[in-house]
Amino acid sequence: MIRKLFFFLFAMALGAALVWYFFIFRQSFRGRIAERRVTGKVEDVGEAIKDGIKSINVEAIKDELARTGRVVREKAVSAGTAIADAATDVRITGAVKTKFASDKQLFQRTIGVSTTNKRVTLTGSVASLEEITRAMVLAYDTPDVTAVVSELRVGP
Repeated sequence: MIRKLFFFLFAMALGAALVWYFFIFRQSFRGRIAERRVTGKVEDVGEAIKDGIKSINVEAIKDELARTGRVVREKAVSAGTAIADAATDVRITGAVKTKFASDKQLFQRTIGVSTTNKRVTLTGSVASLEEITRAMVLAYDTPDVTAVVSELRVGP
């Protein structure tokens, strides 16, 4: 009886080890290889996004707003990724509105958000240029957004 119990426990341990090896370890190893391959590209994209966000500052917005009456910042994308479907636009609009609702500066403002072909347009009134800047940064930093157009006005 003890021999059968020992054999049963040994078989269970061997089975668990095989499941771990084939379903967890090997897939994790493949994942690490893939991760190493794309790490460089992801870092390059991250740097490009940071550079784009740096161009969104109060002085630049003030100048552009005075010259054109609106502020536009675009992300560089390839032609293949520039085509967006309606579901993506709806998701982007929801994500931007959620960011505004949870932001301590912007939650009390009524900012209109519309998205067409991954291009976000912001409309409404805010209290300051800093709030326009904050709204643009939050919208620009949303995944899949290729451009942000601000038609926000400072005033009541």
